[in-house]
Amino acid sequence: MRSSDRWTALGAGAIAGATILGLFGRIAMAAVAWAVGAPLNLSAAGLLEVLVLGALLGAAGGSLLRLPLLARRSTGAAGVLMGLLLFALALLLSALGGRLRLEATPLQALTVAVVLADFLLYGVAASGLLALMRRPG
Repeated sequence: MRSSDRWTALGAGAIAGATILGLFGRIAMAAVAWAVGAPLNLSAAGLLEVLVLGALLGAAGGSLLRLPLLARRSTGAAGVLMGLLLFALALLLSALGGRLRLEATPLQALTVAVVLADFLLYGVAASGLLALMRRPG
């Protein structure tokens, strides 16, 4: 693949990551906190942090879209598969870091469902954005 294609994939992933994983993810988690009466803990520094982390994770995800396993699939299928891969990786990293505590509570189930939906939405958005950016013209 061309070098420009690598940068296009990284860029599409970073843009989708900052907006979906970062901004939308923070809004979704704030909504969950608000719904259960927990403090929102919103700050400019916290928002900047999730935007940067979302862009970095998103760029990594964008690079995954170049793998033959994903590159040969339709935009939607590649996005869903990438979202699932990144979600599984996030769970693994959380478990290895000792931050994953499995408790069968409704709040944890809701949180996991929201995070999974965020990763799936990111995958489809990044894959679709990459397809748009690759179009000639």
